[in-house]
Amino acid sequence: MARKRTTKKQVKSSKATTVKSENREAKKISLFPKIYRFITESWKLIVTSFVSGLLLIAIALQSVSLYQNLQEEKKLSSDRQKTVAELAFWKQTVGKYKNYRDAYFKIATLEYRLGDVDEAKIYLKKILDLDPNFGKAREMEKILGT
Repeated sequence: MARKRTTKKQVKSSKATTVKSENREAKKISLFPKIYRFITESWKLIVTSFVSGLLLIAIALQSVSLYQNLQEEKKLSSDRQKTVAELAFWKQTVGKYKNYRDAYFKIATLEYRLGDVDEAKIYLKKILDLDPNFGKAREMEKILGT
């Protein structure tokens, strides 16, 4: 029996043929559609996406709330400045007209609105010294608790 002798060239060509056939099989396999089990295999991605979405929604809601609070603060600051300006006007009026009970009442009301209850009580006392029967001053006296 005669054995066939294989040369190095033949071995290399047979290896190359084997590699080529493996590449063809790999290509054939990759030509088939890939079926992913997206939901069952990548639950961490889904949970992370869900939590991230919730965080983004929470940030958006907080941003809206912050914007509304800033607008409210601007409005309150503006109202306070107007009240302080009005208070200065009425104090100047009282400086000119010492017995003007309505001006004292307006000052007492504005002081109360600004939160200075002690100052409001002082002006309320002046109103009641000028006119003890002034009904609005008596109602304010009940509110202030004097």
